[in-house]
Amino acid sequence: MYTAVAATAILVYDYFLTVELEIKHIWPAPWSILKVLYLSTRYSPFMDTIPMMYHFFPGMTEHTCRIAVWFGGTLYTIGISTSELILMLRTWAVWRRSPKIAWLLGVVYVTISVPAYYASISYVESIVYAPSSPPNTSTCLVLSSNRLTIINWCILMILEGLVLSLTLIQTHKNYRHDVNMGLANMIVKDGQHSMGFITFPRAPGC
Repeated sequence: MYTAVAATAILVYDYFLTVELEIKHIWPAPWSILKVLYLSTRYSPFMDTIPMMYHFFPGMTEHTCRIAVWFGGTLYTIGISTSELILMLRTWAVWRRSPKIAWLLGVVYVTISVPAYYASISYVESIVYAPSSPPNTSTCLVLSSNRLTIINWCILMILEGLVLSLTLIQTHKNYRHDVNMGLANMIVKDGQHSMGFITFPRAPGC
């Protein structure tokens, strides 16, 4: 529970770090698919945090626990999927909207989304909760579950590894030909190391 509270505090802190820029640049912008994707990614963590925190409260039945975890897990999966889609669209833009890259990223995204959603649903359905718990403690105590969530982490690793590789390849080409491509330079400066740190720590679990 304390870990969940700490994660929520970090989420709120991170939100206020950039909310001024969001109000300045995103809110006045015309509505588009990218704006919808951004706002969905931006605010979905707050939506899936509520049910995930709710199941820590005492007095919950097993049925209520399952609903809370299913609802929170579904929102979490959708949020991650949207975030990965934004990364892919950015990569496609770096490749100057290449049709081949669009097909590659689209096929990969659709193909691996099916097992990702299956793994999430299977995990939630496999959870076995403790029949009772001490007073004033969380009643959603998990006794056991399957380990299919590792599939989702491996899928994220594959997606982020692909995006990182494609970004580096195109950026290298731009530098070799002395092409000044601001978007690619920005990604290399601000995103290359963070994406690497996100990708490689997941590799041992796969």
